[in-house]
Amino acid sequence: MFTIIKDCSPYYVLFTYDGITDYIKELQSIASKAEFVVSNNKSVTAIKEVLPIYDTEECYITNPEDLKIVTGNNPCVNVLNLDKSATFLTTLPKVRSPIHIDMNGGTNSPVRFRINYPVFINDDKCITRWYNSDSIVTHEKVSYVIDETLSNIKCIEQMHFSQEYAILFNTTLPHMWDNTQSINKRTIIGMRADKDHADMTFDDAKKNLFGI
Repeated sequence: MFTIIKDCSPYYVLFTYDGITDYIKELQSIASKAEFVVSNNKSVTAIKEVLPIYDTEECYITNPEDLKIVTGNNPCVNVLNLDKSATFLTTLPKVRSPIHIDMNGGTNSPVRFRINYPVFINDDKCITRWYNSDSIVTHEKVSYVIDETLSNIKCIEQMHFSQEYAILFNTTLPHMWDNTQSINKRTIIGMRADKDHADMTFDDAKKNLFGI
């Protein structure tokens, strides 16, 4: 069912499947009528103390019919036991994130992988980078953010999203996105495993999707 386009494990895998083009169009239709707000939660506040230019917009999908489309028309949901909630995230122009790992704010535990879908990709200038996980120091104020001044960091993989595929994304390795060279917004949607399967790893997800 799922076909690998590019395997850059353990960082990411680009993949496709029958119906993904129509599914992304459905995501675009929902996002185009959604009301986005500037992200303003505890995690964002903490990150902005470390990196003041950090800024994003988001939209939690709450309409039951929209949520049914997002989760019900996605074959990855059942295969990977993905959470039945979803959020659009928009990266703003001239902004970047800190180097970080993803954390579940509700459980204060790592998010081990995400399935990301590009929703609106307007150029190829927003770059996602992964970094070495040795010789790094976490920030004293935000434990899941890497202190870039104290760490010996080196970019070891990078990519930019395109409109035609989904991404199995390893969120436990230090990574960041950089949209500082773009004048455009970028909108994606990301899904993680539900709470009963939060220990599923990137490798587990890869095996479930592709049998390898």
